Amino acid sequence: MRNPSSQPEIDLFCRVVDNFGDIGVCWRLARMLVADHGCPVRLIVDDMAVFAKIEPRLNAREPQQTLAGVVILRWDEAVLAQHYAAPGTCVIEAFACDLPQAVVQKMAAANLAPVWIDLEYLSAEDWVESHHARPSVHPSTGLLKTLFFPGFTPETGGLFRERTLLDERSKFGAAEQATWRQAHGLPARAPGVIDISLFCYRDAPLKTLIADLSGADRPVRLLVPGGSEAARQGAVEVCPIPFLSQPDYDRLLWSCDLNFVRGEDSWVRAQWAAKPFIWQAYPQEKGVSGVKLGAFLARYLAGLEPMAAEVLADLYAMWNQGGREGQAGLRAWTDLLPLLEALDAHARDWTDRLAQQDDCATQLIRFIRSQTNHLNT
Repeated sequence: MRNPSSQPEIDLFCRVVDNFGDIGVCWRLARMLVADHGCPVRLIVDDMAVFAKIEPRLNAREPQQTLAGVVILRWDEAVLAQHYAAPGTCVIEAFACDLPQAVVQKMAAANLAPVWIDLEYLSAEDWVESHHARPSVHPSTGLLKTLFFPGFTPETGGLFRERTLLDERSKFGAAEQATWRQAHGLPARAPGVIDISLFCYRDAPLKTLIADLSGADRPVRLLVPGGSEAARQGAVEVCPIPFLSQPDYDRLLWSCDLNFVRGEDSWVRAQWAAKPFIWQAYPQEKGVSGVKLGAFLARYLAGLEPMAAEVLADLYAMWNQGGREGQAGLRAWTDLLPLLEALDAHARDWTDRLAQQDDCATQLIRFIRSQTNHLNT
C-alpha cells in the first residue's frame, strides 16, 4: 500500500501531434511537479527531435535520461519494456494521447490502481466548468479516468504557473533585460522603438502585418524566434533571433511591448508576461478554433475601454482568419500602436486576477492526493 503522505509519483505521457504546444505544456508541467511540489516524475515523449528544440540540454538519441530532476523516456515499445516496470501513483495522459496498451494493462494489474488523468487542452468556453474533474470508467479494465481541464475560472483547473514566475518577472528590470538580450544575441532596447515578438503559424497574414506597420510613425522591430531572413520595409525591421529555451522565451515576452503568440503554451506565457498580446488559435476544422477564440475574447476584453476592445477584437479576427480580404471594416495594425499603453495596463490587471487562483499544477496535486487518500481508506 502506498503511503498517502508521500509525494505522488507521476507518469506523464505526451505525443507531439503538431508543432511545439503539446511538449511545451508537458515539459513545463513536469518541471513544475518536480521543482514546486517535490514529485518524482517520468515524462514519456514520442518525438525527441521536436522536444530538443525547446530544451537544448536534451540528447534526442538517448532512450532514457534525467533533466531538471525529470526522468525522460522515449515513447517506444522496447524502451518502455526495459524501463517502465510499473505505473506511478498517477498516470497523466496528455491531450487524449492514448496510452500504450501494455501500460494500461500494468495499471489494471497494480495492487492499487493509479489515479488516471486525461489532461485536456485549455479553453475559455463555459462548458469546460461542467466537464472538469469528471470521471468515466474505462470499458475494458474498469479503471477510472478523469478529465482535467485547465481554465480561467475557479471551477476549472487553472493555468500552469511556476511558484517563482511572477517574482522573477518583477525582478527582470531594464538592466537585467539588457544583460539578457546581449547574452542571447538580441538587439538592445532602443528609445522610441516598438519591440514585438512574433511566433505564429504559417497561415498568419504576415504580409498584411508588415505592410501596415511599415507606415507606422515609430520604428517597429519584429523579433522572430527561429526566423531565417532579416528584412526592412518602411518603419519595420524583421529581426530573426535564435529559437529560445522556455525560460528564455518567457524573458523575451517580458522584454517586448507586444507579443504575437500561438497555440497553447506561448498563449499562457503571454498572459503571465502581463503585456499586450495577439493570440493565434490552433487551426481546427468546423469553426472550432473560432469558437475558442470568441470565448476567450469575451472574457479577456471585459472591462477594457470600448474603442480599444473593438480594435483588438478586429485585429484578433484578422490574424486568425487570414487577413482583411473579404472582411471590409477590419482595422489596420497601426491602429493598435496608440493603444499599447492602455492595453498594457489591462494586461497587468488581467494577470493579477488570474494569479489569485491556484495554478494548475497545484490543483492537479490536490486532486491526485484526494483520489489517493480515498483509495487508501
